[in-house]
Amino acid sequence: MKRLISLTIIALAVVCIVFSCKKEKQSTTDPIDTSKITFGNTEGMDVVRLDSIYLTNHQWAGYYYLENIDFDGDGLGDNIIKFEIIAGAWVGSGSQNVAILGEFFEKETFIHNDTSYNSHDGIVEAICSEIYSNCGQIATYDSVQTSQVLKVTANDEGAQMSVNDNFEYASIFYNDAEIFQGDLFSESYYNSNDTVYRYTFRFINHCSDFATGKPEYIGFKVTENDRTRLGWVKVELIPTDLPDDYYFKIIDAAIQK
Repeated sequence: MKRLISLTIIALAVVCIVFSCKKEKQSTTDPIDTSKITFGNTEGMDVVRLDSIYLTNHQWAGYYYLENIDFDGDGLGDNIIKFEIIAGAWVGSGSQNVAILGEFFEKETFIHNDTSYNSHDGIVEAICSEIYSNCGQIATYDSVQTSQVLKVTANDEGAQMSVNDNFEYASIFYNDAEIFQGDLFSESYYNSNDTVYRYTFRFINHCSDFATGKPEYIGFKVTENDRTRLGWVKVELIPTDLPDDYYFKIIDAAIQK
């Protein structure tokens, strides 16, 4: 009798162990935490390969490019993240449902006007120079304008972003958009009596924290239909052979599925 009881106990123990093991094998992995993402990680993300390169500096006024990223592959921009490339590279939201990782700051734009005269062979040449310099004063007599600008956070690969981080809405078509480093120069001439007027205009933007020569990430958040999705765009400022001149490259972008 004692032996029968012992065998029964052993059998029950074996059954418990077997079912316990089977239960462990049937357990699923933990769901992906969608409240945060890692820059450069594409797990659970829809990825768009772009490799778009633009020359941004020293362009004549009128050169204009717009990159509206197409995440769903239908051939049309999705109005989520847009880049405007003229006198540097501007980034902004495509709708009020999209916010960009960063914070607003009060930007100072110094306006420098200078006119000089040269005379030769009875002709007077007037050189009229106007420079708009962001975040850097040229002369003590420059006038100053201030405006609120979104300073986009530059993120390294492997860094994390959470839905609770600081996001702000910015439009590329107004002054509340971020400006990456840029330097626009244009020149025009006209005559008046015996005077030749040469008008030069320069627009310098050096407010950005984005480094040159290495890829960095821009983070964004889309909130619509009671759902929030995070995403990133990988960009790079590539120096050219000219001083203070660079290419702006949009490498790829990703958004949560």
